[in-house]
Amino acid sequence: MPKSTTSDGAPNFARAAELIQADWAKVGVTAEIKSFEWGEYRKRMQNGEHQMGMLGWTGDNGDPDNFLHTLLGCDSAQTNGSNVAKFCFKPFEDLVIKAKSVTKQSERADLYRRAQLIFKEQAPWFTISHAVQLKPVRKEVVDFKLSPFGRHTFYGVDIKSGPDGPIVIEINDNPNLEHGVEDEADKQVWNHLTEWFVKRLNA
Repeated sequence: MPKSTTSDGAPNFARAAELIQADWAKVGVTAEIKSFEWGEYRKRMQNGEHQMGMLGWTGDNGDPDNFLHTLLGCDSAQTNGSNVAKFCFKPFEDLVIKAKSVTKQSERADLYRRAQLIFKEQAPWFTISHAVQLKPVRKEVVDFKLSPFGRHTFYGVDIKSGPDGPIVIEINDNPNLEHGVEDEADKQVWNHLTEWFVKRLNA
């Protein structure tokens, strides 16, 4: 009997598993849903103890290799690797390994397109959803941008006002003290900020 495994604490995963279970029942496939604490779940998946499982992934760097080789390469199909589908198919492997070393972007793109066709033909995964990011931000915060890597990146983020007047917090590795709307808010803001740092250093 096929077993579909979901992780505790992920209600969307649990609901998806129930829907899949119901769809399979319509075609005569009986599935048992098992849930585990996350660490145990991941360990069992990496050990290949499942017939089917559910996982999500957020890319680390935006490069196709971070999906196609990290998650589907033969070397990562070993115990404790990220290839929990245990997929290892030489025509696919040859393409993604070659793409890792090619520097011409058009050639890399062609190799990855061909690898994706094999991925769809072999179907080690069924890709079923893509998350939408939602982040609540106070109205005083400006220039906060959602990260495609699931991080909270505060580069260039400012807080323009607060209950006691203008506040400027700029996280930037090359700030310009003479530029930006913060200078219009308070001409002395940088003097105040510098004095505050000097007092803290001398305390």
